[in-house]
Amino acid sequence: MISGRQETRIQQLLDGELPESAWPEVRELLESSEEARRAYCAHARLRSRLGHMRRERIALAAPAVPVDFMVATQRRRQFRWAGIAAAALILLSGLVMRFVIVRQESATATLAVASNSQFTLTHSSADTDHGNQLREGSRLRLDQGVVEIEFASGVRSVIRGPADLTLVHEGELRLDQGSGWFLVPENAIGFQVTTPRAVITDLGTEFGVITRPDQADSVHLFCGAVRVQSRFGAMESATLRGHEARNITLTGRLEPTAVRREKFFTDLPAALPTLHWSFDEVSPSAWRASGSLPEAVGMKTIPPSGSASPESAVGRFGQAMQLPTGSTWTTDWPGIPGNAPRTLAFWLKIAPRPDYLHPIAGWGHRYGDYDTTLAAFFAFAETVNGVTVAGASLGGYWIKGKTRIDDNRWHHVAITASGKQLSDGRPDLRLYIDGREEPATPFRTDGLEVSKNQPLVMGTDTTHPDAQPLSVFSQFFARVERGHPFPGSIDELVVVEGVLDPSSIELLTRENLLQSGHGWHESGSLLQEKPPRRQQPPDD
Repeated sequence: MISGRQETRIQQLLDGELPESAWPEVRELLESSEEARRAYCAHARLRSRLGHMRRERIALAAPAVPVDFMVATQRRRQFRWAGIAAAALILLSGLVMRFVIVRQESATATLAVASNSQFTLTHSSADTDHGNQLREGSRLRLDQGVVEIEFASGVRSVIRGPADLTLVHEGELRLDQGSGWFLVPENAIGFQVTTPRAVITDLGTEFGVITRPDQADSVHLFCGAVRVQSRFGAMESATLRGHEARNITLTGRLEPTAVRREKFFTDLPAALPTLHWSFDEVSPSAWRASGSLPEAVGMKTIPPSGSASPESAVGRFGQAMQLPTGSTWTTDWPGIPGNAPRTLAFWLKIAPRPDYLHPIAGWGHRYGDYDTTLAAFFAFAETVNGVTVAGASLGGYWIKGKTRIDDNRWHHVAITASGKQLSDGRPDLRLYIDGREEPATPFRTDGLEVSKNQPLVMGTDTTHPDAQPLSVFSQFFARVERGHPFPGSIDELVVVEGVLDPSSIELLTRENLLQSGHGWHESGSLLQEKPPRRQQPPDD
């Protein structure tokens, strides 16, 4: 029997209030105890039902016209219009009731959207005035952000973009791309999620599904049971119970894998998923990621391989990370993959030097001098005609700015990539310095052709054995001692799973805020109505 303390921990996990130090304890508890998993499911279903009831109560708005006024008006008109009104009422009541019944029968789910998400919602019927409701045949394409779907059956799902899904009917969702978490009540057992490679049938449970075009699908069961059936190749099938996960390989086989709860949102975040390092903790060993991205929980820093280690120093806001020559800072987070939209931002201070050609921060697979792929994503510093500028690279395609950055002053650098293409076929890659978009010059590897009919598509590779996770001041290429780390300081490192618009980047630069009224608290988490930390003078 689980203890009261353990049950409290489970409730804290569902409420998003679980202390970081308690996460290993709860993870071990859920992995080892069937009773704990049942308790988790029970609390999750209760929480979902309470949320549904709350939304229903909110939806019952007060009448816009006072009742007394309505009654008085009706009395004044009742004799004059009695005959006409009676006939019209009979006719209109029939039409309205028929219309309402049809609408209610066809409305199978409602949609809630996180701030700054970008999506398109289309319907199979000619009538497109459905608001935030999904019906049979409705298709949602989520370019960036997170949405929550609540079915009339009580099924609740949180979908993380980029995603492409179609509501086949109340009991089936087709997920062609994306990451989705599902909580299915007992009355909706049999609910199915279909991906390009598998059919997942619920048997009364909580589970997650990830499907992307560039890697194997995966199913993660958190409690209960699901049936997984491969749709091609070996056509393997299995029933998962309790706490299991499977990858659906490219040959149609089901391979056991680790359950990755941190890959899924179980509640709708306030805005775009974000990671943030403030570097304000006194000791480098205490530097931790925060933010709404689920992977922030449990993220680790890989110890440096050299003798020099990162140090704490006075930063642009509070403290910063200072990297001596030869030092790198690396996490175990692989980064945002594929062509998913993203923003990377940070403050940088480096000394004057005549020969910069080094990465600053980023992730992915860097192939070398003649890279014809777009498998990487990183910011770099390069000396061009005696002036050191910042740039952004996707591997075989990159851009360079014009503002000098090696003047021992703090400069804010932000790069965005939408995953889309410009009108001439080039990737939509942008560079911002000190809150303003740079008039950047584009470059590409010789032999890498690009045109409107042959566009360059970003495809950040985070699974290759030589792919670098999120790193600061790392080597240019894997296993090549070139582009050796240089001394410098970095502060307020931010990764956003989505593209920040120019006004948001300007606000982030000026006030250390992601959006109006939302700043970084001292703990590093994004909280509402908190002032930014003390700002250091820009020239120190």
